[in-house]
Amino acid sequence: MQTAPAQEIYGERLFSTRQDTERERLDLLAQTWDPATTAHLRTLPLAEARSILEIGPGAGSIADLLAESAPHAEVTALDRDTTLLRLRNPRVRPLQADITDAGLELGPFDLIHARCVLMHLRDHEAVLARLVSWLRPGGHLVLSDTAELGFPHSSNADYRATMQALSQVITTHLGSDQNHGLGHPARFRQHDLTDICLTTALPTVTGDAPISLWWQLTLEQARPELIRTGLVDAPALDRALHHMAQPTTHELSIALLTCSGRKRQGQNQPTG
Repeated sequence: MQTAPAQEIYGERLFSTRQDTERERLDLLAQTWDPATTAHLRTLPLAEARSILEIGPGAGSIADLLAESAPHAEVTALDRDTTLLRLRNPRVRPLQADITDAGLELGPFDLIHARCVLMHLRDHEAVLARLVSWLRPGGHLVLSDTAELGFPHSSNADYRATMQALSQVITTHLGSDQNHGLGHPARFRQHDLTDICLTTALPTVTGDAPISLWWQLTLEQARPELIRTGLVDAPALDRALHHMAQPTTHELSIALLTCSGRKRQGQNQPTG
């Protein structure tokens, strides 16, 4: 029988907007990933877009970027909780909604973008099919999710154990998959998307780098759950946090895999 923690939703308790450090954590995440996201998005014909959907916008940095890069488009920024949105561009429309709601009907869109969203959804296949159906023929879908490419090979035992504990926590409590990004090209092909492109970013965990500070806040928010796994105790967690904060540390953790694909002209329904 499935336990209660396995039914928890990302942001409901763990990494909730009610956490005092969540705004700072989201800002650090944006500093870490926005350059890679921006570089990928700018390979697409943004200036031609008239309607864009940004899912899970966080504080809104990419939603604003999309509005600036697509001067004729209305950008919809959709999230279950829009508390931390700080939008600058008046053409960005906040929409508080749940992307997993089967009754939600939106579109059509010229571009749909979601970063680190589908990896945290148990019904990600149904959501992906819905997103493809919301694309206008010729429109682009851009999804970014992660892959664990670094910490299993670290020579620092405390860092390894702490990151392994976090991976277990978000898998068992939230149903998340930290390797979800690896499967995007195959999923895009299953939905008959074309012009598929995959790019990667793998920042170094060191000193006061945004990724390092983000991990430290993430681990502190999840501290009780990490210790309950039995994989790491409080002293080992503290040593791992100290290790990550040192300028002489150079660790890898997760890579961001960004995949884009285009809906064929005349394609009305997904084929997954």
